[in-house]
Amino acid sequence: MTITRLGVICLFTLVFECTAQTPAQTPTPTQSLTPAQTQAPKFVSANGRHALLVDGSPYLVLGAQIGNSSAWPSILPKVWQAVEAMHVNTAEAPVYWEQIEPQPGNFDWTNVDALIEGAREHHLHLILLWFGTWKNGNDHYVPQWVKRDPQHFPRMINSAGTPLDVLSANAPSNMEADRKAFSALMHHIAEKDGSEHTILMMQVENESGGIGSARDFSPASNREFAAQVPPELAKALGRKPGTWTEVFPGNADEAFQAWHVARYVNAVAEAGKREFNIPFYCNVWLAYPPGELPERRIPIAGIGYPSGGPTQGMLPIWKAAAPAIDAIGPDVYSSNPEFALDILDIYARPDNPLWIPETGRSDDFAPYLFAALERGAIGYSPFGIDWTDHPPAGTVPRAHAANFALLGPMDRTLAQLTYNGKVKAFIEPAGGADQEKLFTANAEAHPNTATSNADSSGPDSALISPLRLANATVPLEAAGTPATRAADASGAWVAEVRFGFPQRDGQPASGSQNKEGRILVAQLGPDEYLLTGIGGAVFFHRPGFLPGIRMQILTAEEGYYTPGSSPGAPEIWHTTRILNGDETDRGIRFPDPSAPSTNRDANTSVSGDSAAVATGPSGPKAVRITLGRF
Repeated sequence: MTITRLGVICLFTLVFECTAQTPAQTPTPTQSLTPAQTQAPKFVSANGRHALLVDGSPYLVLGAQIGNSSAWPSILPKVWQAVEAMHVNTAEAPVYWEQIEPQPGNFDWTNVDALIEGAREHHLHLILLWFGTWKNGNDHYVPQWVKRDPQHFPRMINSAGTPLDVLSANAPSNMEADRKAFSALMHHIAEKDGSEHTILMMQVENESGGIGSARDFSPASNREFAAQVPPELAKALGRKPGTWTEVFPGNADEAFQAWHVARYVNAVAEAGKREFNIPFYCNVWLAYPPGELPERRIPIAGIGYPSGGPTQGMLPIWKAAAPAIDAIGPDVYSSNPEFALDILDIYARPDNPLWIPETGRSDDFAPYLFAALERGAIGYSPFGIDWTDHPPAGTVPRAHAANFALLGPMDRTLAQLTYNGKVKAFIEPAGGADQEKLFTANAEAHPNTATSNADSSGPDSALISPLRLANATVPLEAAGTPATRAADASGAWVAEVRFGFPQRDGQPASGSQNKEGRILVAQLGPDEYLLTGIGGAVFFHRPGFLPGIRMQILTAEEGYYTPGSSPGAPEIWHTTRILNGDETDRGIRFPDPSAPSTNRDANTSVSGDSAAVATGPSGPKAVRITLGRF
């Protein structure tokens, strides 16, 4: 499909060497497509990192998920207005089993076709969410003919023998009905969208697992639970053979349920992939620790979250049991820095592309997009964007919309850089007002190396407290520590970000009032960087030295990207001006556009969950900088 606002980066260096003076031309329908552009979307992996390949090159999902009951033709006009105002490139929308199969074997594709056609009309890609057996741990979206026949479609049974509002994952008849419906859906999508690729990915079920019990206690399940753990699972996890209670002491019920839910979902996915093989993923209702006394901070499967889903502790079981699922993406609804970053680290695995299919709309969730990109994420999507109930019509989640407006024009460029492991993020809520990270000279970002005004001058660290950095009177051989001297000799650079405005000379970084500052620094070469962000200033220095000592900025180009000439062409960089003097001597500054006083004597950022849709051309900003030593 032709996406008029998106460019593609295929040859990485061409993007950063191109300084065309004329705007990119919008591709026309008569242009021929390359073989890569006609291929269906897919995941690719290298060096433990992943990319979603669309039109032959990495694609960054800047998404918005619409409300649960908003995927109806009569509602969609409001949906398209809302997601366009968010500056997204991809919308996520549900497909309801109860709607597409109102009677067994009779399918209605009205809603699905309306979604596909509407996305094309509004030049958006689409991710469809299969609300089948599970939606948030319940069976609310299964057809009435399933709900009315518990004898044929058994429900999950709790330990008291009471049936729950959840279909049993241990019942083959349930799985077979879901599998047939999902297979029919994928067959239809292949016919409707097999060549245009409006749809990038499919979500199989929604926050699967059961609410109300840690596992199914039906007689058949009890007999199986008392038996041996399947040998293939024990082997995959590196555990000795035994019963479920022997192999999984302490959480045997949840592990048993996870194995069955994952195998059920895998069977559904396998049937769908036989019809149309595009990336499939599952989303996760995470296990959040209860905010109570320390001895009570134990998440309870089936009560605090659906039991059997791919939560933090059950992820290894899912990876063993559901190979047809290409990615497992956490739904992040806590903005606590320790929790949120831990979740990103858990799900960013060599065998799992990091993808955040749902997150909170409020402003405090926006910085974690940047943190996710540092960890190789293929996309990020706040939930509930449709102007039906929330947010109010005519408004958008302010900080998320600002992120997407900033990053959208360079989304393909960032996707390639992220895939190559060259992006570092600085987010204020997780690291404080003053942060540093090390970039090695071979154009590979040094992993997990950061300080926040802390003294980390041990022999294993190339970063030390800014108070101990050397000034102009210190000779090279005496600067810093052995670690900093070794890093400097190798050609490494340190990027420092100071959040908040004003940033007066000689004074500590002020930090921002709303603690939403976020900056991306991407390494283009040993001495070249792409900078962008909101609410901070970027400085560079040699390891062991203060900024400006024995180094210089050779050039700092402020500019922007525009789409390439066709799907598959690199994005084009345009230089608007060369920065120097006050614009570089005190850092490359990226104010928060929602804070009207950021360049004066106070930082009075407007906080809140929504803001009126911007009407003026407040263009996104990026800077490409080249550094030199002397």
